[in-house]
Amino acid sequence: MINRHRMDEARAFDTTAVPGVMKAPNFAALDLNLLRVFDALMAERSATRAGSRLGLSQSAVSHALGRLRDLLSDELFLKGPDGMVPTARARAIGPRLHAALLELQSIFADGRFDPARSDARLSLSVDPYARSILLPRIVARCRTEAPAMELRIRPGVAGAAEALDTGQLDVSISRYRRVPERFGVHELMTERHVWALRRDHPAAQGPLDLEGLAALPHLV
Repeated sequence: MINRHRMDEARAFDTTAVPGVMKAPNFAALDLNLLRVFDALMAERSATRAGSRLGLSQSAVSHALGRLRDLLSDELFLKGPDGMVPTARARAIGPRLHAALLELQSIFADGRFDPARSDARLSLSVDPYARSILLPRIVARCRTEAPAMELRIRPGVAGAAEALDTGQLDVSISRYRRVPERFGVHELMTERHVWALRRDHPAAQGPLDLEGLAALPHLV
């Protein structure tokens, strides 16, 4: 449900805030559409792409960003060489707002997901190894079971956690030793390392311990 109610910008702040402390915005003045624009800008880092994602024009996104800047007393996004760069305030707000919007969406969802009818856009980051082993099967299954779904494949990135927090990524497929508790984890496959050597190699004539293996030249 989208709240289209708009209030006078002059009433956006709580005038009872303690002097010297940044005034908190009046929640009654926050339009849910503005929060969706903020979330899209965090994910896309471009007013044009954010507008395409939301079905809005670039000018509408820019206008919404202007209102957000007034409401929050912060620039939120600055122009950079590679797109819009979030300020410290925006980076602090982004992950929590994204999680809140997902939770709000789940409240109104009926709990059923029909992949055959879904036209959702799914952003995945896949490391090189998973790309060669798993990605062909993922793409083939999506084409069969969710033909209208759009897949956006990105290389595995070091900043996957931040990208997941801000909505730039939906899924990251890689090998992780530790995953923050705020993320859901699903094990896709397990593997074990096997060392191979020619049958007549001297080291193949008996048990080979880790020390012996380390002493041999080998290729990984």
